Amino acid sequence: TKIFSRAKQISIGLTERGILVLSEEGSDRVLVTPPFNGEYPDMSRLVDATSDKFFRVNKKELQKMLQLIDITSDMKQVRFSRVNGSIALFATKSQIETDLVLSSVEVFKEFEDINFNAEFLGACVTAIDGTEVLISNANEKMKAYRLENEERSESYTLVQALSS
Repeated sequence: TKIFSRAKQISIGLTERGILVLSEEGSDRVLVTPPFNGEYPDMSRLVDATSDKFFRVNKKELQKMLQLIDITSDMKQVRFSRVNGSIALFATKSQIETDLVLSSVEVFKEFEDINFNAEFLGACVTAIDGTEVLISNANEKMKAYRLENEERSESYTLVQALSS
């Protein structure tokens, strides 16, 4: 971690007032969070009223590609690009010399290249139910994208893109 040493154990506790306390064993470093009040932000304010569907992809194929990028890339960043009517994934400082092209993809609309943290995106994709993942625009100003299953249910994940 950036706050605590990796070599030491960290104790986690919760006070009666709901304050989360993390402390490093054998050190005076302590991290205290404000109490959790149980209120979540109004997600409808973060998501644009209309969202453009960009593409739909087979969930397992996308997961395998992201795992491959996670293993073979130093930077852990993945870029989605439109290439010849399909979608290719590129990783910076990758050991793979060929393009990774998604074969089970349906493209709905043109889009600019999108960059994500590969490991984080993989975790978000895993949380989506179903066999396919639909990626659409959630908030154009924030460069946020909506990941959901093919039924476009009320359950979805918002992911913010990395800068190019």
